[in-house]
Amino acid sequence: MNRETVFAQQIALQADALYEHSVYFGEWAAQHDALGGDRRSQVKALERIANSTLKVTDVLDYLKKQTAKAKQAQGWKSSQGGHTLGAALIAFICDGVGQRRDAVCASVGATPGQDPPTDLERQQTHVALIREFVGQVAAQYELGGAP
Repeated sequence: MNRETVFAQQIALQADALYEHSVYFGEWAAQHDALGGDRRSQVKALERIANSTLKVTDVLDYLKKQTAKAKQAQGWKSSQGGHTLGAALIAFICDGVGQRRDAVCASVGATPGQDPPTDLERQQTHVALIREFVGQVAAQYELGGAP
């Protein structure tokens, strides 16, 4: 099996494993009206950035900027369980999605005949998983938070 196919299969498996987290974040944004009147455009902008970028930091920087601009306890600063939406998303993309990236890369590296992933492949894997995750969050948000 070629390397790209191995990566694609492992990314698909890990993206499915992110689903419950994306439901949580999508429901948070939708049910609590967390993003205010322009919320749909902000979710769409996040999705657009995730789908067009080559860098993880572009997604993180967008979330940081939107969170910094939000009024206290509103928008990306809406609070749930002692955390704000923007900060929780940033942390999950770094840690939760990052762990899934590590799982993909470990699996590819353990596949017979495959070399360990390069730094570029690790970054591309992280971006691919972010795209999947953000797409799932946006879909749940559009659904209106219903399970």
